[in-house]
Amino acid sequence: MKLPLRLINTMVTCPNCKLKKVKVVHMNFASLKPEGQPAKKQEYDTYSFFCFDCEHQWESDPQVQKDYLEYLWLRDRTSMIARDMNSDRSYGPAPFIDSSELTRRNELAKKIVNSYKHALDISPSEWYKIEQDSR
Repeated sequence: MKLPLRLINTMVTCPNCKLKKVKVVHMNFASLKPEGQPAKKQEYDTYSFFCFDCEHQWESDPQVQKDYLEYLWLRDRTSMIARDMNSDRSYGPAPFIDSSELTRRNELAKKIVNSYKHALDISPSEWYKIEQDSR
């Protein structure tokens, strides 16, 4: 069986040496269970990381996934969609955006950028969006 992994030069930064030569392995691909028992439900994705330079190994924390998913939910909820006003269709009033949700979105973006660079394997464009929200 071929393991699902992403090799070096990811966006994950090693907490020890601050380099990005890290191997990422998704750990939810299989789980062991006693025969006849129901399968264990995984609420959050678990990743294992290994730095090739300093040989440091660590795993992701469920709190990181929880904060990232909450940030994504808030970003979708507090983003405005641009609409073409030249057409004949009426779109109704603009959606209401709660300021407390915007504040929480900003706090989560700052927390993700400052504390979770070693535990989130997301695309560079996603990191850019989060960094823009953290300002």
